[in-house]
Amino acid sequence: MCALVGAFANQHYSWITLGCAAVGAQLPHWFERPCLPAALRTAQAGLTQRFGPQTLTHSLLGLAIVGLFLSPLLCTRHSSLFTVFLIGYASHLLLDAATERGVWLFYPSRARAVLPRHPLSRIVPGSPRERRLRYWLFGLWLVALPLNAIGLRGLLHRLIPVAQFAVEDYLTVSRQGRRVFVDFTGRFTDSQRLISGRWEVLEAFSRTSLLLEDPQGTRAVLGTHPHDTIQAFSVRARKGPPLDIRLHVVHLHAQVLGDLLPLIPPDGRTYLIGVMSTPEDVQPSFAVDQFQPIRIGHAQVELRYATLHDLQEAHLDGLYVTEGEILLRTLLPAPSAARQAGREPSRRPPSGDEMPKTLVHSEAPQRTVSLTVRRLHDPQELLVHPEQTVARGQPLADLRSSRSALLLKQRVAQAKSRAAQALIERLELTHQQTLALKRTEDALAGIHRDLAGLQAQQTQELAQAQAQAEAAGAQLDALTHALAATVIRSPVAGRVLSVHLQHEAAFLRILADD
Repeated sequence: MCALVGAFANQHYSWITLGCAAVGAQLPHWFERPCLPAALRTAQAGLTQRFGPQTLTHSLLGLAIVGLFLSPLLCTRHSSLFTVFLIGYASHLLLDAATERGVWLFYPSRARAVLPRHPLSRIVPGSPRERRLRYWLFGLWLVALPLNAIGLRGLLHRLIPVAQFAVEDYLTVSRQGRRVFVDFTGRFTDSQRLISGRWEVLEAFSRTSLLLEDPQGTRAVLGTHPHDTIQAFSVRARKGPPLDIRLHVVHLHAQVLGDLLPLIPPDGRTYLIGVMSTPEDVQPSFAVDQFQPIRIGHAQVELRYATLHDLQEAHLDGLYVTEGEILLRTLLPAPSAARQAGREPSRRPPSGDEMPKTLVHSEAPQRTVSLTVRRLHDPQELLVHPEQTVARGQPLADLRSSRSALLLKQRVAQAKSRAAQALIERLELTHQQTLALKRTEDALAGIHRDLAGLQAQQTQELAQAQAQAEAAGAQLDALTHALAATVIRSPVAGRVLSVHLQHEAAFLRILADD
């Protein structure tokens, strides 16, 4: 019974656990056997004299007492023993209730619980019906043991080879740190060619789709979705050897995609996953019936389990990336699996805590500097070319078109600044003359007027003129800095690695000598 419960609950019980269930099934008759030691026979006689035979030990009260006695097991890692022990005990009460006498299940109530209500359906000890029941229970036990090993869900997954069950099995087994393979048959969506084999699962793309890879490195999406590479007819998941997975997040900013290649571990299989923004036009091509690990969108590139071979085949090593985040997923055999195969484990790459978390500007073996030149209206304004050696402070670009417009704006700003300063000087002189005239009139007329309101008005006019002068000065300073920035100079001495032109921008990479 315990094995059946474990099978329906998809809980595998070991032989030791099932043995504890057998002990629990025999416990109600334990105090009624004559072969007990003297001390236990005394306790047995006391229980029988006080409660009678098959009373307390064959009741729900006895089951509760045993559960209370074994409750400390719930606080240990062997909590399943508590469950199976009580299941075994309850199965004994269930079989005794099927006899002609029944049991006092609700003791101390004297009402006997008999499972079959009809007297002819009850089991008489020593009768042929009891022997047939034993044979039936023995056969059920033979069926329950293997069923407990795989569970009811595992049995259904073996009997019904559909993609959804294979995805569930993959998610369950992969959480245990093991490789997963699938035996499948299907048809390519594009060419309608039939295909079958055993491939390894890399990822579950949806509830009914799996990303697979064969030993030659060919990848395909197997499932039932119309856009999947292979439409599955039958799929069965198989548990494989242990697997070690290493994850590393790389951030790219104003770099080429080839900067992350030195971070790919030499051992194992590394896949690149992520989305990048790029100003370049990318047009990779793939054969029919082939999974597309590189997807192109508007000014962006998405990598879906792409390999180093995929990048080199699509000539994306020099792809300029303005912004992007790439996940490096490396699969290596677990060290225990390598030892079992009779070889030394492969060199362990740095763990996630040991590997750098970001990649900014200088992750190649030598230091590289990335520069972005904006407002490049004419390619002739770029003064350098690839493989050219430059010195620190050497002009890289001369934005003559932008300088002409800025010079015109600078003249206008200078005129505004001079006009604002002249207005301030004129207001100061006018205000002084007005105040002096008012005081002279007061002295001649022999009166004293309050000039505070006039002074406040003059102060407000002067403050507005000074604000206009400051704004004109700030605009002039900004234009002066912008004019100085029309000549782009190299911040380091080194060699120009690449120059990419896109619209009105140039992206330069310089390999620094220092």
